[in-house]
Amino acid sequence: KGSGSSTTEPGLYLRNITVPGATSIAGTSFGGTNFNSGVILENVSDLIVSDGSISGTHLTIVPADSITQATGRALQLENTTRARVEKLDLSFTGATATGVGIYASGASSSTLKALTINKRVDGIYVNSGSGYTIQCSAFGTNTDAIDAQSGVSGLLILQSSFIGNTAYAINSAST
Repeated sequence: KGSGSSTTEPGLYLRNITVPGATSIAGTSFGGTNFNSGVILENVSDLIVSDGSISGTHLTIVPADSITQATGRALQLENTTRARVEKLDLSFTGATATGVGIYASGASSSTLKALTINKRVDGIYVNSGSGYTIQCSAFGTNTDAIDAQSGVSGLLILQSSFIGNTAYAINSAST
C-alpha cells in the first residue's frame, strides 16, 4: 500500500493549521500501489501552493513529486479561505483520463491560476463555496475541464484555454 491509498488517507493532509510566511514544504514523494489521493488542505487560510516560483509559497509541489499519478484527487481544498494555487501541472500521467486535478468544497475567495491540467475526468471539480477565480490555465484531453456544482456561487473563469476535452469545457450548475 502506498501513500494516499484512499480519499480519506492522502499522501499529505494539512488540517486546521496556520502556516507562518517563511515555512515551506517541498521535495515530497507521493505514490505507491493504489495511489488515490495526493494532498488535502482543510480549514486553512491564506496558504499559497505553487511550483515554488511564486513569492511566499508555503507548499511547493512539482511534477517530480509524483502527485500527477494520483488516480483520485491530486489536490483537494476543503473549507479553505483565500487559498492561492498557482503554476502547478496536475495532469495525469497514465494512459487514460483519470481522477480530478483539483477538488474544491466549501472554499471561499480562492484563486486557481496558471495551472495545466490534462487527462483527468474533471480538471477542476468545484462542489461548493464562493468567490473562486480560475485564470490563465490550460485544460486539455479531460472529460470536463471545469465542473461546477449548484452549491457554488461567484465563479469567475478568465483567460484559460480548453482544447480536446471530450465532454464540456465548463459544465456548470453554479450561479
